[in-house]
Amino acid sequence: MPFWVLYVIAGTTDMLDGFLARRWGVESKIGARLDSLADFVFVLAVGYKLFPLLKLPDALWMMIGLIAMVKTVNAISSYVVIHRIEYMHTKANKLTGFLLFIGVMTIGRSYFIPVAWVIACFALFAAIQEGHLIRSKVKSFSPQPRFKFNTVGLFTTDNKATVDFYTKAFGFTTSWDGIQPNVEMFLGDNRIILFPRDAFEQMVSKKFLYPEGINGTMELSLDVPTFADVDKEYQNALNHGAKSVLPPTTEPWRQRTCYVVDPDGNLIEIGSFVDNYNRKSE
Repeated sequence: MPFWVLYVIAGTTDMLDGFLARRWGVESKIGARLDSLADFVFVLAVGYKLFPLLKLPDALWMMIGLIAMVKTVNAISSYVVIHRIEYMHTKANKLTGFLLFIGVMTIGRSYFIPVAWVIACFALFAAIQEGHLIRSKVKSFSPQPRFKFNTVGLFTTDNKATVDFYTKAFGFTTSWDGIQPNVEMFLGDNRIILFPRDAFEQMVSKKFLYPEGINGTMELSLDVPTFADVDKEYQNALNHGAKSVLPPTTEPWRQRTCYVVDPDGNLIEIGSFVDNYNRKSE
């Protein structure tokens, strides 16, 4: 009797924990994994206690072996690809768990074998469905990159002149105090950092060579909504001190683009693929 009291308490709390976690807003990935681990330990403990009482036909043992094989394949396939064993809390798995919880209490009854067959059929369906969902998830799995792109850094001859240019010509924002050597500038979610060339050389104890005139080794690329905006922003950049490299030009690949340089000679492209000029004429 004490076993069955503990069995009912453990099984009931196991069925309620997920519901209560969602109700109270305390769901978490680690909680879901601990729940799966608790289920596994619970099944082992119950199996250890009740296994000697089981008298099942050979066909039913074969069915149980098939279910175990499908579950094992599911676990291996998820671990090989996404490096963790994935348990799917599907409705079929939950229903199987509930039926198993009730069915165990029929051990020794005359109708236990038919009940066991029903549970085994549900369990096989749940395992196959789980495998399908895991493989679908594996196909869409994208491994996390080793790095997250951070920012572009420009080494400047004059931080103030560069800050004035980018804030006035392109609308960058900054909280720079005008004193610190490191400058962060933002354009929406994008960030550029500035650092004086002489301060960087002092920091790394090395001298560097810098391009004279236009720096043709890299570019900053800015998109604008339409062709007309390319022309407008090109002129605005010139009005705030940019030097022209290429005036607005419509390329064969149907992009309107232009190039200017900042105070340190860094190339800046302004472009768009939306031809509002021809749309108006149409």
